[in-house]
Amino acid sequence: MVIALLIDIYFQLVSPKTDTFQENSRGGIRMPIKLGSCHCRAVLFQITLPNGMGELRRCNCSICRKKGAIMASVPIDQFVVLSGIENLTLYQWHTKIAKHYFCKTCGIYTHHLRRSAPNEYAFNVACIEDMDEIDEAEIVQLNGADDSAFLK
Repeated sequence: MVIALLIDIYFQLVSPKTDTFQENSRGGIRMPIKLGSCHCRAVLFQITLPNGMGELRRCNCSICRKKGAIMASVPIDQFVVLSGIENLTLYQWHTKIAKHYFCKTCGIYTHHLRRSAPNEYAFNVACIEDMDEIDEAEIVQLNGADDSAFLK
């Protein structure tokens, strides 16, 4: 109960309606950051978006088709789990390159290490606070069901 209250206070303090910015240690460039969480807020994460949200997509591979999430990606170093890493459960299958993470408590898919781009984390856009811009965004459909693109 106390942890849930502290998490709510944290989000109220650090998640304003406008972007938050962080200084880049390489040259002092200010980059927008967004905060995200699973439904129960046991898992909290931060993404850095130097070029905005980028391409929004859905995938038709067997797991993505069933979870139905709209995803975007960032390089691995621009995705940080702030708290609740112990509350994440990992799901892998087939080649075991992709690593899909879900909250153990509420079951929400938060992010995954991509099979097609293993230097990136894809994240569930619906988990990001104040992400109203997805309502009118174009969503790219990926053909993740076609393994031939990944089995070279």
